[in-house]
Amino acid sequence: KNVSLVISRKISDIKHKSKNGEEFINNCLKFFSTKYYASRVGVFAHINQHFITDLNSLWTINGYLACHQQDFLLRLFLVKSKFFSDSQITTVHTRYILMIHQHLRIVSKNKVIDVDPYFGKITVSKS
Repeated sequence: KNVSLVISRKISDIKHKSKNGEEFINNCLKFFSTKYYASRVGVFAHINQHFITDLNSLWTINGYLACHQQDFLLRLFLVKSKFFSDSQITTVHTRYILMIHQHLRIVSKNKVIDVDPYFGKITVSKS
């Protein structure tokens, strides 16, 4: 998928600050936490926003962004960075209170990395 120059530059900036894939993930989460936030109220207050799928439209949003949208953007960053391939990344669905939630799982060498940009969490375990 082609991405805008602005998004490509942001990916390059973060990649330049990162020594490896795990550091890239951490740096992406730091960036995402300055641009987006999570909110149980936001799930309902921004319900119409949940249906936005256009990459450039999502990029222009600053503030609340749903978990599936943050995962979409993070997955794009991970693949475009070339630290990870799309085949290494899967979406994991869980239940959060009464709602469905999702995060990304990356299988890399001998590690499994669960990344949740919505809550800003990373869990690394051995595969």
